[in-house]
Amino acid sequence: MAHISIIDRTEHSMQGGQAEHFMGTRGFRTAIFSVIILIACVGGWYYSTHFGEPSVPKDSARPAPPFVLKDHSGKAHAVADFRGKLVLLHFWAAWCPPCLSEIPNLLTFAQKVAPEGKIEVVTISEDGNWPDAEKVLSSAHLPADMISLLDQDSKISDAYGTYQFPESYLIGRDGRILMKWIGAQPWNNPKAAQFLDAQWGAEKGQ
Repeated sequence: MAHISIIDRTEHSMQGGQAEHFMGTRGFRTAIFSVIILIACVGGWYYSTHFGEPSVPKDSARPAPPFVLKDHSGKAHAVADFRGKLVLLHFWAAWCPPCLSEIPNLLTFAQKVAPEGKIEVVTISEDGNWPDAEKVLSSAHLPADMISLLDQDSKISDAYGTYQFPESYLIGRDGRILMKWIGAQPWNNPKAAQFLDAQWGAEKGQ
């Protein structure tokens, strides 16, 4: 009987140890998950409230590489067509997760700023076909002074040196690249409009 009692106690001890190990593992996982959520929240707050300095300032003020691309209706557009205006040139793709969250913000920005005639928003999709691009950014619902183009073979993005989508360029009235942003930007942040308003004013004064 004593022998059986010892076995029972041993099994009970092992079960208790396994339970403690399980609880410890679950607690550790919960802590890790909580940290991940906190980081995501802080990151989301930072993304939504910080805008201003471009990722790569000035970009040596090199001339914007020329291009001719067609929109969804088949109309051709050239970068030279926008000379005399500020141009926000945005490279994106439907297969790029950060791009998907940024596009609605860019639309909001274009709706507020583009109608003022200060800036042309030109988006260039790196998707292989129009249907993929149109699922995310419908050409039928673009605001005034916003154009959607398709760069199927990525020749234009290569010419600009764009490899980390999304990327955005600010092209001056003289056709030279003023600034470049690498990564998604909170274009719906009022600071974005203020920043580009200042750039427009500086360009106008030159």
